[in-house]
Amino acid sequence: MNKFFKLILGIGSVLPSILLSTLIVTVVIMAIDPYENIFIMGFYWVTLITIPLLLIFYIIDVQNNPSIAKGNKTIWTIILILGNAVVFPIYWFIYILHRPKIIPG
Repeated sequence: MNKFFKLILGIGSVLPSILLSTLIVTVVIMAIDPYENIFIMGFYWVTLITIPLLLIFYIIDVQNNPSIAKGNKTIWTIILILGNAVVFPIYWFIYILHRPKIIPG
């Protein structure tokens, strides 16, 4: 994995947490109707699209990652499913950011 892809994946991993926090603040605390504000609905739709895509990517990565012990793969999969937007940046930091670049050949 090259540095650019790791950076994009890191930003994508933090994005759902930021968008969900923003959505909660604007809708609950500020009492704004999300259906009346297209900007807030955009946050909502981007979050709805981003979370399942990242979840699929991370589950595949967990199963193919040789640095995760076999018994921990199931645990990481369950943690990713249950805590998705919160756990994505943690998994990215632990297992993807510091992963060495694999040179084919």
